[in-house]
Amino acid sequence: MIVKGTKNEVRMRIKYVRELLMNDVPETDIVSAIMEKYAIGKAMAYRYHYIAFASLEEKDNKQLKRKIDFYKARKWRSIMDMDPKEKRTAAGVAVVNKVINEIAVLDGIVTKRIEVVGDKNNPIQVQHAHAHIHRHEIDYSAMTTEVLEALVISGRKNQQVEE
Repeated sequence: MIVKGTKNEVRMRIKYVRELLMNDVPETDIVSAIMEKYAIGKAMAYRYHYIAFASLEEKDNKQLKRKIDFYKARKWRSIMDMDPKEKRTAAGVAVVNKVINEIAVLDGIVTKRIEVVGDKNNPIQVQHAHAHIHRHEIDYSAMTTEVLEALVISGRKNQQVEE
């Protein structure tokens, strides 16, 4: 007999699944355990597993964003704390540019720069070419189950076509 739970019971079940996930229990063992413990079907057990896993992933993403924001603020603060006279020197400008490039990397932008080294007596004039590569990441947590299933199915079809 399958027992339907109240909102509070569902919350407690998901919390239990999160604890199992954090203890590195395999997915099949988690599903079996919650099916037995709560007298629920396999589909519902997988749904609880999915919800718990997604909530842990979302928590990790929020913590990562906070860390990135913290480091970006520190880097901007280091530029602001520089002596204004030092900022105007060649070494100061180089430091500021390096810090700005590090902030860009934290934002997911990688700047490639071409440097040409020539003879000191006969220097080569080159303008720097910058190519910005944006790392687009897909936010799977905002997608519905149907969309996620469609992505998995289309990925499998693409793999079969390539083989």
